Amino acid sequence: MAATQDQIARALLALEAARIREEEALLMTGDELVDAIGAEATYDLVVTLETQNKTIAHSPGSPGRRAPDRALRARNIEIVRLRLVEKMNYTAIGRAVGVSKTRVVQLLHDHFGLDSTRVRRTSIVIPAQALAVACTAVRHQFAAAAEDVAACLRSDDDTSDELRNFDIARGLLHDLKGEDAVEIHLARKRGPVLARALRKQLAIERGLADTSDPCQRERHAGDAATLDRLLSAIVP
Repeated sequence: MAATQDQIARALLALEAARIREEEALLMTGDELVDAIGAEATYDLVVTLETQNKTIAHSPGSPGRRAPDRALRARNIEIVRLRLVEKMNYTAIGRAVGVSKTRVVQLLHDHFGLDSTRVRRTSIVIPAQALAVACTAVRHQFAAAAEDVAACLRSDDDTSDELRNFDIARGLLHDLKGEDAVEIHLARKRGPVLARALRKQLAIERGLADTSDPCQRERHAGDAATLDRLLSAIVP
């Protein structure tokens, strides 16, 4: 599986933004990399390393494990893509690649050190350092919902769905504006709405990281990595 130039560039940019050298990344597990650079950048790194006959660690500080067969390595990397990029659960991944749910869990853990320590939370936790970018994402969603309501009012269409989306976005934005909070805890039911807002903002930040001037590139890449980590925590 050959990495594209875009994948290589995204992986290197994410490592640079997190101040991680490539030789250090080789000794980091998937879980550690997802926490440091985000889920999608971790996948890009896995693909990039595969083209160099390398891989990430399966346990902290240990050399990585690569399947001896090329077809098996391609299958394993596809499992990583489905988990980290598509956010699929183990059962769906197993169906997609033709293995059992148990085998999916084993391959992610034994070859990539992924999902080793993940514990499902009863609430969504937004760390203090991620609140600003999360609020930006939800503000954009709130503004879009307001525009949808205004468009319906101008056309005399039914506004029930648009008003409901408006109220949800307004409530979510209110929840994120805790005063002097170290972190914000949201109810799990907020997850789908928050995830949609974060995905849209992630696309924006990635675009800015690709096109902005050098002094802004690192900031947008860092915001993209933060959004990616939040998405990984929200989607089980």
